[in-house]
Amino acid sequence: MSQEWSSKQTIKRLQLPLDKFTHDFVRKVSGENDRNIFVSPIGIMVLYTILLEGARGKTADQIMQVFHLKLQFENIEDLIKRLNKGDQDLTIKMANKALINKDIKLKQQFQKIIQKNYSASIEQGDLTQDAMITKLNKWVSQETNNLIPQLFNEPFTSNTILILINVLYFKGLWMEVFEPCKKKQYFHNLDGTKSSVKMMELWRKKYGFSHLSKEKLKVSLSRDTI
Repeated sequence: MSQEWSSKQTIKRLQLPLDKFTHDFVRKVSGENDRNIFVSPIGIMVLYTILLEGARGKTADQIMQVFHLKLQFENIEDLIKRLNKGDQDLTIKMANKALINKDIKLKQQFQKIIQKNYSASIEQGDLTQDAMITKLNKWVSQETNNLIPQLFNEPFTSNTILILINVLYFKGLWMEVFEPCKKKQYFHNLDGTKSSVKMMELWRKKYGFSHLSKEKLKVSLSRDTI
C-alpha cells in the first residue's frame, strides 16, 4: 500500500468521528457562551488520542465514546504529516509536546508511541519552577510563529503529573482577494441595532444568491456564475 493511499485511508477513517465530535463540542461550548468562539476540535482530539494510547478499561471506553472512535488506537501519524506538509498557498503546522513531572517515570513504550505517531517532543523536569514555564512559553511562541507569545502565566502545582500541549498554526491566502472599502458601512446586528464597521468588496466577479427563510432561520447561498 502506497504512503499516499495510507494517508487518505487514515483521514477518511477519522473524518466522521472528528465531524461528530466537532458538532458535539461546538454545541456544548456555544451553549455556555454567547460570544464568538474559535476552537480547534482536531487539536483536542489529538491530545485525547495521545491519552488513549496509555488508557485502558473504563477510561479508554469513555474517551472512545466522546470522540466516536470505533478502534482504540487510531493511527493519526499520516494525518499530522499531511497537515504539516501544507501547500503552495497554505501553511499549516501542528506540534505536540508532553511535559513530565521530574518524579514520574512514564513507560518507555508509551513515550516511543507518542514520539513516533504524534511527532511529540517529550521533556521532563520540575514543573513548579518559573524557568520551566519560560521554556515552555518559548516553545509555544516558536511553533506558532510568535502569534502566541505566552500560554502559561505561572508554574504548575507539585501534584501535576503530565501536561500535554497541542498547538496549531495556520496561514492561508484567499482564493479571491477582497479589497477594503473606502467608507464604513452599517452591519445589522441580531438584536436589531446597527454597527458602523469596515467592510470588504469584490467587483471583478458576479455571484448568484438563493435565499431560504423559515421561522427563526434565514439562509443565503452564493454560487459563482462566471
